[in-house]
Amino acid sequence: MSEIKIECVVAGELQNNSYLVHKNGRGFIVDAGSCRKPDALIAEKNVTVEAVLLTHGHFDHCMQAKHYQEKGAKVYIHEGDADKLYTKKNLSLMIGKTFNYTNADVLLKGGETLDIAGIAVKVIYTPGHSEGGACFVVDEANALFSGDTLFKLSYGRTDFFDGDFDKLAASIKTLFSLDKNYIVYTGHGDPTELDYEKRNNPIKLEAVF
Repeated sequence: MSEIKIECVVAGELQNNSYLVHKNGRGFIVDAGSCRKPDALIAEKNVTVEAVLLTHGHFDHCMQAKHYQEKGAKVYIHEGDADKLYTKKNLSLMIGKTFNYTNADVLLKGGETLDIAGIAVKVIYTPGHSEGGACFVVDEANALFSGDTLFKLSYGRTDFFDGDFDKLAASIKTLFSLDKNYIVYTGHGDPTELDYEKRNNPIKLEAVF
């Protein structure tokens, strides 16, 4: 049996990270951003994309969800951000983008373990950057997909309409309570390691841990 492969495509106006996670020719995308650049990688690796997992509903992470949905992938998002897929709440108007409105196929609550493309994915509810933020853990690959909740030596902004710093800090505390040193695949920028962020992330200067 082959190992899980995680490959990153950086694209769009805000240089968001979209991830292709695959094994044995089947896989899923974490965050389908504002362009279709992942299509070339999907074709190159000959992967059938069965799902799109959205860490939250801001346009730079979900604008192409409908594109992959039309190709047969199911779209997953936390219920707290579900309306961002079909309303102006996705913030696309901030930069004059036309959003490809759609509806999710599966609404998440947090705490689920999903079986997608033969890969187990744990869902962690992490509000703060947005009300319906979620992170995804793939233990088999020692991977934590943090979206815009946690970055390398940084953390998500909370000045959008449904952002909340206290909720974000609590969400990061939840991530820091995990007992494995996951590789953290962030929504923007470089990956990092969870133990490194536990020691060094500046959120610890701003909130009580």
